[in-house]
Amino acid sequence: MSYSKGPVAQFVDQNGNAQPQSGAGGAASVANAPLEFNEIYDDGTYQYFGEAIPSNPRPLKTDAVWRLSRIHKVTSREEFVDAGNFTQVYTDVATVAALF
Repeated sequence: MSYSKGPVAQFVDQNGNAQPQSGAGGAASVANAPLEFNEIYDDGTYQYFGEAIPSNPRPLKTDAVWRLSRIHKVTSREEFVDAGNFTQVYTDVATVAALF
């Protein structure tokens, strides 16, 4: 299943550094590739997303293969954990929110 987060105003990491939207390396290297999406967490202020490169079997939430991001529901500003690398777990909203 694929899910599109749609356009956002700005791509930044947890330190406020702008992230590229195309090109080689990091989050940008898979920006246009199909990704495996997990459920969307919502804490009222942010929506949290977990994305992984598709594999067989499907990645578990406890596998450290997820790229985590959150989008502010009012400003549409997107932030990534670990500069958008696929190195995190996506277990629950409290765990994910604490990484930002």
